[in-house]
Amino acid sequence: MASGCYKIPAIRVEIVGVLTNKMSTDAYRGAGRPEATYLVERTIDLVAAELKKDPAEVRLKNFPKLAEFPYATPTGVIYDSANYPRSLDLALKLSGYRKLRQEQAKARKQGRCVGIGLSTYVEICAMGPSSAMLPEAGNRLRCASSRAGWSTS
Repeated sequence: MASGCYKIPAIRVEIVGVLTNKMSTDAYRGAGRPEATYLVERTIDLVAAELKKDPAEVRLKNFPKLAEFPYATPTGVIYDSANYPRSLDLALKLSGYRKLRQEQAKARKQGRCVGIGLSTYVEICAMGPSSAMLPEAGNRLRCASSRAGWSTS
């Protein structure tokens, strides 16, 4: 899901594991997802600024097209179906996005800062074992769990 909703053709991920003698406890739900989404969305905003394009336009241009579904991301995750352009178009329309951008430009000419934020997001449900999760030759995965105060003797 490192590419979010976008057709990003190449992704490099580096993971560092740490061995410790401390208890392995972490948040159960949502750990890392908001941060990962922020990274992708901020990158899209920076690309839009660099190209001097509207952030919504850059998002719309980089969504997979309907005919490309099921869509395989560079990391091997397969999105079965979606219509991201339609969803974003509807959100832009309902929010009065064009008018908001006009008001923003007017405010900036007056020296006022007015921000407009956009973000898109994909939630994967029922993701199970797949070929995307197979380790390459020579890689090993070791899992362990420990009591967290709730197990019985």
